[in-house]
Amino acid sequence: SMSLPSSAARIAFSAVREGKENIYVRDMRTGAERAVTTGGGTQPDASPVGDRILFTQIGSDGPGTAGIFCADLSRATDENRPAGQQAFRVTAGALDGFPRWGPDGKGLVFCRVTRDVNHNGVLDVEDGWGLWVVRDVEDPHPLPHPLQVTPGTSKDLLPRWGQDGRIFFATDRGGNFDLWSVALEGVLHEARLFHSFVRGAKGWVEVKGGN
Repeated sequence: SMSLPSSAARIAFSAVREGKENIYVRDMRTGAERAVTTGGGTQPDASPVGDRILFTQIGSDGPGTAGIFCADLSRATDENRPAGQQAFRVTAGALDGFPRWGPDGKGLVFCRVTRDVNHNGVLDVEDGWGLWVVRDVEDPHPLPHPLQVTPGTSKDLLPRWGQDGRIFFATDRGGNFDLWSVALEGVLHEARLFHSFVRGAKGWVEVKGGN
């Protein structure tokens, strides 16, 4: 996966090298690359100004877990500094993924598994994914308290935080994956259908939803 900040002076991406997936940054002007993580990382998202990178680390708290981390690239001006020392934890003790920055570069939205919807006794990637937000990503102690946005009874995935304050995401709550949006004026909103994609005889057809 790959992420480009608005400046596009450098890109963040994940790649499997020497048998392990990690996060890297490439300078688009010079072609120089450096590792941001060495202990594993995927799903990078660069902040709007490109100074910080959100990413997911699978197994961060043991099997069946994944945590969200933030790499502050301003802490890594020394190229000889070991990769990973500039990253700090944002979430812990859960199965999280798909982090995305808000338009202000301070908050983030991410997905979390909280409901055993397939009733197999464990939380895994086949269960319900809900949307959660952290209002301000700093290097805190203790960890920030995330707010739940959707209940996690369906697979709410791939969120994007729009300039209008709404979060757009893919969800299977209608039986097939559609694009929905939800406002952030409180917690546990009822999301509304934004666009629907229905498979027809001639392929996928886009159907506009209600407001």
